[in-house]
Amino acid sequence: NQWWSSACPIAFGTMSEEASGEAAPLIEPTAETPLVEGEATETKEDGTAEAEDVEAPASKHEPSMVADFVLVLRADKKPRGKASKEFDFAWQWLESKLSAATRTLDVEVIDVEHESEGALKFVCVTAPAATIADYADYINYPVQFKPEELATFSAETCKLSLSDEMGVTDPWGCYDYIYAAYEEPNEEKAHLKDLWKTPDEDEGIHPQFPSRTRSQLALGIAKSSKKHGGALVKVDTLMANGTVLACFSPNEPFIHEKLEAAMTSTWTMPWNYPVDRVRAYYGEKIAFYFAFGNYYTTALIPLMVMGGLCLFSAASERGDIVSAMLNTY
Repeated sequence: NQWWSSACPIAFGTMSEEASGEAAPLIEPTAETPLVEGEATETKEDGTAEAEDVEAPASKHEPSMVADFVLVLRADKKPRGKASKEFDFAWQWLESKLSAATRTLDVEVIDVEHESEGALKFVCVTAPAATIADYADYINYPVQFKPEELATFSAETCKLSLSDEMGVTDPWGCYDYIYAAYEEPNEEKAHLKDLWKTPDEDEGIHPQFPSRTRSQLALGIAKSSKKHGGALVKVDTLMANGTVLACFSPNEPFIHEKLEAAMTSTWTMPWNYPVDRVRAYYGEKIAFYFAFGNYYTTALIPLMVMGGLCLFSAASERGDIVSAMLNTY
């Protein structure tokens, strides 16, 4: 069901010319923000361009370079119901609905030619940082605090200090993994800006919310009713009736490549698998899958050793019934 992965080489929201038939980036790469390490151009006075070696961006990039989520439709798909009177194609209707949301959503449609599915339309949706923060505040989205900053604020401002002499919270500290409803920092609550946890290198390129959180919030805006500032796009229903073929978040190559290397390394053992990094990038559901798989694999190691010893022991005794059965198979 992931046929779209081969049809969508989205790198920071930019389609390749081979996939789309034309260059259609969400933003134009420049010498200051090159998309590929070592590629940049410098324009001379005579108008010619000269290649210049530059280093890749460190860890944070321009947030607008990545679409929060992408909806895939067939280019010739007709809209249903009343929309068929106003729009010729379903992607036009969908683009209009998303663009009309009170909470601003930036929409860009990219043409993609797939070898088996034919002509497709990739509707790339990006929510500005201010829209994401406002919606998170509106729905009281739970956000994690920074442990050290929270401990300092609690002791100095609130005159409250937590301790765990019995070790109930081990291996974590008392201030680890404490969440609260998100509030936008203002003059009265300026301290919140320093307390909210910011994404690390495995959680995405955005400075305020992890990429997976941004995708959830942006999709929530698209699904919510107009009363709540949304677009009232019933994505699940559209996927069920075949109007929308797929809905996904594009990968971020700078993070995805490093994480994939850590997950598939020969020396990565089941008991030290980077589950926390998987959770940070892919989310809890996929992290639980790998956590259970690694726990199950680790638990089978003692049984494997015992079974190997039994196998060699039985095979060394000729004429034994068990040995004959093992040799048969």
